[in-house]
Order: sequence, then structure tokens, then C-alpha cells
Amino acid sequence: NVLTVSTFEMKNNMLTLSRKESNLYKPGSRLAQKVTRQSGKKIQKIAYAYNESGQLIRESRKNKPAFFDGIRSESLTYLYGPDGMLKQLERNTKSTDHGTSIRKEEYSYNEKELLSEIKISNEKEELIMTRSLTYLASGAKSLYRETDRDGLITKLLQYDYKKHYM
Repeated sequence: NVLTVSTFEMKNNMLTLSRKESNLYKPGSRLAQKVTRQSGKKIQKIAYAYNESGQLIRESRKNKPAFFDGIRSESLTYLYGPDGMLKQLERNTKSTDHGTSIRKEEYSYNEKELLSEIKISNEKEELIMTRSLTYLASGAKSLYRETDRDGLITKLLQYDYKKHYM
């Protein structure tokens, strides 16, 4: 099965096709491939691979660098723990400007199996930043925090929930 999403933009008082995304699904409704075209030219192709449990284990992206900040290709590898939870994401990026880089994300979960921390490091295993999430007893997000390698907060989001009675 193929699902196509077309994006149109208004130009000179006419709707013009600006981007088209074709998604190829394999049996079991798993996304196998995504191709993005802009102005009729292919600008990105992503291939997906899954393990026998149906978990995403790899994404391979090939890009036209001009449309993706100079990134030519990316390979994402997902590793899961015995509990089936995502433990690590490794991103290998090839760029026209910066060569090859590797970034790792390590995932931790709280006692309710909600994502609580992501530690991001470079190819030298040096910590770049940490993303932390805290939750209310209901499981709703309470705080999102990003800290740099020195532990200084660089971003903080507080979630506020209010009941509305109509």
C-alpha cells in the first residue's frame, strides 16, 4: 500500500504542488519507505527496518543536501532492552560541510515506564546535553528540562493543566 501526501502552496492566486511525500507500507501496516519530492525532484528517501517484534531498528536517510542543511545521509540505529523499551539511538550523519559525525542518545525510564531522561553524547562519548522529564501522579508531563554538559539549564518547560467546566 502507498499513501501519498501532497502539499500545495498559494502562488499567484493559484494552488501549486510544492511537496509530495509517498509512504510505502508493507503487510502489517509497517512503514517501509518514504520518498519526498519537491518541485518534481526527489529530495529525500528514507528506508525503515524492523525486528521480529515489530520494533523499528534502523532508518537510512539519503538527502539532497541543499534541502537539509547540508546533510547528505543519516543512519539511525535503535537498540531496545529486554523489557522492549528503547535504550539507545545512534545517529550517524554525513554532511557536506562537517564530514561524518556520530551522536548517541541513551534513554532512561521511571518506575511507571515513562521516559525520564535522555543523555546525548558525541562520537568521543562526551556528554553534550541531557533532557529530563518529570510527570504528575496521573502520568501527565510536569516539567521538561534541557541541561548542557556542565549541568546548566538551557531550556525549561513547565506544563500547567486546568480543568474547564462547560
